[in-house]
Amino acid sequence: ERRRVVKGLMESGVNTVAELVVRSGLPKTTVRNIRDRLLAGRPISRKVGSGRMRHLSPLAVDALTEEAEEALTEVRPVTAGQLRDHVATQVGEEASVRTICRTLHREGFVAKKARKGPLMTATHRLHRQAWCVVHAADDFTRTVFLDEAKFQLHRNTVLVWHRRGGDQPRVGVPNHSPSLHVLAGISSIGVTPLVIQAETWNAQRFVAAIN
Repeated sequence: ERRRVVKGLMESGVNTVAELVVRSGLPKTTVRNIRDRLLAGRPISRKVGSGRMRHLSPLAVDALTEEAEEALTEVRPVTAGQLRDHVATQVGEEASVRTICRTLHREGFVAKKARKGPLMTATHRLHRQAWCVVHAADDFTRTVFLDEAKFQLHRNTVLVWHRRGGDQPRVGVPNHSPSLHVLAGISSIGVTPLVIQAETWNAQRFVAAIN
């Protein structure tokens, strides 16, 4: 606000420090610093992270830690930006991402890259084995088993917040995330050609690929 006041006065023709002090009611040192920066062509906007350190209200801290704890319990990756939006929605208090991170650190949370967990658990394996036993005598000569994979061509990292000193959450992260889509099939008489495309599969593309 002070920077805009001084800038507006200078644009209206008031250029001396004494006049600016009288017209703006601001301290002489503040006026001189802003005036010097304007005359030198330097920006007068405040740098990110400068100024007095912001602290959240107790209500906002409670909303923040409750959401972080809930995400930790559900093993759900959540970013500081998402937590900031949650606080703004729940208690109507705006804060920067840096303030959210600083508050989480003060409350005993740390952010680390999530460890990779298995996409197929022991229960999944048992279900698949049971299906094979049930259908072992079926006729699969006219059956084609299709599978689709999605490959991401760049690195993808996931940060999760958890309590300092506690167990690091394990999040299931696929080795290949969407970017290129690959479809192939296998049957009793052989394998199908690979079908590769960058577009997302829909019903028409899928039917065209298997035909």
